[in-house]
Amino acid sequence: MLANSSPVRDWESFADPAAPGRVIHSFRGVSGIDGTLSIACGLAEVMGRLVLVCGDLALLHDSNGWLWSSQLQGRLLVVLIDNQGGGIFEQLPIRPRDPASLDFERLFAMPQRVDPCALAAAHGVPSREARRKSELEPALRWGLAQPLALLRVVSDRQADAAMRRQLRTMAAALITSP
Repeated sequence: MLANSSPVRDWESFADPAAPGRVIHSFRGVSGIDGTLSIACGLAEVMGRLVLVCGDLALLHDSNGWLWSSQLQGRLLVVLIDNQGGGIFEQLPIRPRDPASLDFERLFAMPQRVDPCALAAAHGVPSREARRKSELEPALRWGLAQPLALLRVVSDRQADAAMRRQLRTMAAALITSP
């Protein structure tokens, strides 16, 4: 399952069209992120196994979804892209050149001080963290072996946005080249 906003957009933009087909679930809540974790738990219950890819604000917005931990019959791995706030807003041309003219961090990015691993632990959900690409594969193997787990992938919101711009520029060049 791909949460709004960046995960679903990234899949659409960067997934390999020649890759084998895969069922992808996503949805649009009233504010885009309503019920993300709860919907994922429900899908895991019905499907037997699910991986949710979501951002830190989407997970925090539905943190009561961790209450499923005592009754979930399916398996769920939550892959949390923790970029300290709303990464989608870094991709829009709204950050002012003069930071004094608009408090971008507070109004758009909204970084939170909640530790997602501590929040999961409060509900009895184990977690791991990956800060480097080399840590990702073993952490994914660990997470997929758990009945319910959180894998926090720490990234840099501004660097991620710059990489997306570079990839889109490269893709556009490939499309327009003879």
